Amino acid sequence: MIGVAIATGDVVNAIGFGTVTQVYDDNTFVAFGHPFSAYGDGKTSLPVYRAVVNGLVPNLQSTYKSVSAYGDPIGTVTKDLIPAIAGELGEEPDTIPFNIKYQRGENVINKKHQVAYGYEQYIPIIAAVTHDAIRLETSPTTVGVSIKLGFKESDKNYTETFLSASDDTYLDILFNTQRIISAFTDRFINEVEKATLTSIDMTIMEKPQIMTAVIKEVIAPDEIVRGTTVTLTVVLLPHWTAVQDGKRKIEKQITLDIPSDYPIGDAWINVFSEDPDDFFFGFDFDFDIDSDFDLDSLPENLDDLIEKLEAEQSEVPGLITIVLSDEIVFPDDSISDDEPQNEITLEGFIVTGSESDSVDITQ
Repeated sequence: MIGVAIATGDVVNAIGFGTVTQVYDDNTFVAFGHPFSAYGDGKTSLPVYRAVVNGLVPNLQSTYKSVSAYGDPIGTVTKDLIPAIAGELGEEPDTIPFNIKYQRGENVINKKHQVAYGYEQYIPIIAAVTHDAIRLETSPTTVGVSIKLGFKESDKNYTETFLSASDDTYLDILFNTQRIISAFTDRFINEVEKATLTSIDMTIMEKPQIMTAVIKEVIAPDEIVRGTTVTLTVVLLPHWTAVQDGKRKIEKQITLDIPSDYPIGDAWINVFSEDPDDFFFGFDFDFDIDSDFDLDSLPENLDDLIEKLEAEQSEVPGLITIVLSDEIVFPDDSISDDEPQNEITLEGFIVTGSESDSVDITQ
């Protein structure tokens, strides 16, 4: 018996077991008598372990073997073919180190894994299962996740963070990690050049509170003199689990510069966050041809792809935008650069909603 590993580590071990058919004098071997994957992936690089059958488990539908791997890798599977797998004894293959740091309050837990090249699609599963195994529960919570990727073909690293609050953060970590990893490792998504991962470092910060806040009100003077700087107050209502010091409201002050040539008369102070659909579904429904189909921005190499993905990262979840306009502005509306505007961030919160208040611009 041998074990062929897709992933090994502190929490997740994905190993396929089978029988060795033949070992040749040059230390090559064939095994299994069938492909390792569903259809045979061809050239591959998977570590091989010694394995032992512990016994047979009787079952009226299908009796199966209880098998376990042990020791260090003894070789590499180099071919995954329809009739069998083939490999070489001796040197073990390179694998991708995947380090996960989980923190909740002052408690910090570190877990390490190794993932075989060609099976990067297992990385999101390892991340989500490790998070789930540490928590040992399904409950509403907020997670802030940071992922840092290193590459063989580039000196640049790619780093992305996301904040998510939901009933089950397992799916949030799974799908977001899958989106990030596949951007570089899926051949049909990454069209620039091969991206060989050399390291993956993930940090998961968890809070038992639901860190969301809704914009409740914007407080502005009835009259604003053009050519001045006005101070406004944004009132937010946090989720009841995130209330601190018994205060249900959060007030943030922000300034806005009013141009001296701004039209006199009625205007609107608009305050809003990013479209909530971006948080829940991860899609951008803004079909702006100039931004979405700019051929000049297509990346030509891995460095360009890293820069492009960094530029396209979602806005900070706690970002609040304030705009002065002649009509009410909603989160998904286009905003002209000529309109007076400013931004603030409510750190550690996912902010949703929008509010507007009418003002009179005077001389």
